[in-house]
Amino acid sequence: MRTLPIAVLALTLPLAACGGDDDGTSPPSNFELVVIGSPTFIAAHSGQDIRAAVVRGGQVVATKQSKIAVSGDRGFGFTFPEVLENGANHEFHYWIDSNFGGGVVGGCDDPSIDHQWRVGLGTAASNKTITEVHRPAETSDVCATFD
Repeated sequence: MRTLPIAVLALTLPLAACGGDDDGTSPPSNFELVVIGSPTFIAAHSGQDIRAAVVRGGQVVATKQSKIAVSGDRGFGFTFPEVLENGANHEFHYWIDSNFGGGVVGGCDDPSIDHQWRVGLGTAASNKTITEVHRPAETSDVCATFD
């Protein structure tokens, strides 16, 4: 009769293993965003503060800040682990506290004074890496993102 408990255990053990949520086939719920600023930012903004935000559904879900490099092969770089929600639309907003012709140090001023950009990222389905190039003629006002 010793075989009955072993047989019962052998039948119930696989059922317990099936109760987990991670079956290896479900897509992850969030993905990483990496943003690299090309060296084109260095000549115009070397050493200036840069602030960045990931926006989903009009809400800021992550922020970071850094400085524009003074030399090298990239102007800046940001990594946002697990910030892009699977199936959701996202934007990346950033501004450089350049204070061309005035402005307030640490304050987000008009795009003609503090360069600002809005980048559509689309619907998240995987990790994403984007490279931004300095485009001073294509700025947009993103100050409200950082208020």
